Amino acid sequence: MNLGLVNLDTSHVIAFTELLHGDPDAFGGLRVTHAWRGASRVRGTADIEAYAARLRDEFGVTLVDDLDDLVPLVDAALIEANEGSRHLAHARPFLAAGKRCWIDKPLGATVLEAREILELAREGQTAVFSASALRFLPSVRTLAAGHGSITAADVQTPAPQHWANPGLLHYGIHGVEILMALLGSDCRRVHCVRGADSEVCTGLWADGRLGTLRCRYTGPHHYVVTAERRNEGSTLHQEQLMLADIYRPLVTEVASFLTTGQSPLHEADMLATIAFIEAAALSARLGGVGVELERWV
Repeated sequence: MNLGLVNLDTSHVIAFTELLHGDPDAFGGLRVTHAWRGASRVRGTADIEAYAARLRDEFGVTLVDDLDDLVPLVDAALIEANEGSRHLAHARPFLAAGKRCWIDKPLGATVLEAREILELAREGQTAVFSASALRFLPSVRTLAAGHGSITAADVQTPAPQHWANPGLLHYGIHGVEILMALLGSDCRRVHCVRGADSEVCTGLWADGRLGTLRCRYTGPHHYVVTAERRNEGSTLHQEQLMLADIYRPLVTEVASFLTTGQSPLHEADMLATIAFIEAAALSARLGGVGVELERWV
């Protein structure tokens, strides 16, 4: 399959292309053949041009000047804009043409936009997949699938802020997805309180379990997961996640999705992530009042 990169304002465009081209047998022979620079309010033009030059010179990727010109040249798209608010417009022409789209996190800037993307995929008889790489880390998967039920979880996550990708959309989404990988997507209410350089979100799941997300706007760039399990008794597991080779598990999932059309996540899982983020933002604005997710999902 020939893949097209859409919007080159993230290092993911290099990381993903390196993996796909460096080990084609492991990823079903998928190759990035074309790319469209796009625009960004998160990264400067110089960064976009640097990524474009590397893609062209190191990997033989052809650069196109217009998004619509890219659609007929590729079999599927990798939507890579940092800003979730750009994803609907970027995905629309590919979905209308019946072409599968990997959409880098977040799926959309709002639940309304995310739903529209999923509806466009249905209308085009194609499929969409969006997720954070952190959800597929081996340690997260092992913990989520391990013996015994997780009764509570706490995730500490970096969450640098950016006005063009507000709240947890910009970076805290990684922590949200870890939390949902551990507890499931059926969170029903979120309380969020913001301080000067951090915020804490508490989610209530449908079965009464609680999950907390501790977000740092500044400080160390690490993720710490604490989970309680109940078997015959209770056990407590805590670890700092190791981020070596972070993208390979995700690219493996993306390649499988693009090849088969089967997303590893249900639509409800992808929507729940955006709903949690949207509810947390509203709760914070209201001073920590609980916000129900049922209004969105």
